Amino acid sequence: MGLQMFLYLVEMYCPDTNEIFNKVGVSADGANSRFEFGRKPLMQDTQLSLKEKWQRSQAGQRYISDTPYKAKVLLEVKYKYKGDALIAERKLLNALGVVA
Repeated sequence: MGLQMFLYLVEMYCPDTNEIFNKVGVSADGANSRFEFGRKPLMQDTQLSLKEKWQRSQAGQRYISDTPYKAKVLLEVKYKYKGDALIAERKLLNALGVVA
């Protein structure tokens, strides 16, 4: 971990409602870990096969998501320093016209 930080662009998708939107943000541990909202540990899930649990744990997932959204990482950039990632996030949001 340390000082590094990731800037990410993800596509969020809800299979129940077919809602799709993009999200820009920063995370100390990367985009995939950012969207692991959940209280139930991965290994306690009864619907996943042992192979699927192992594959997800190898990818860094620790919890089953409580949100209806699935996140697809479109872009992820690792910055050595946290401040650089925050500046890049602001510039990207400005370029997209999201913030002034």
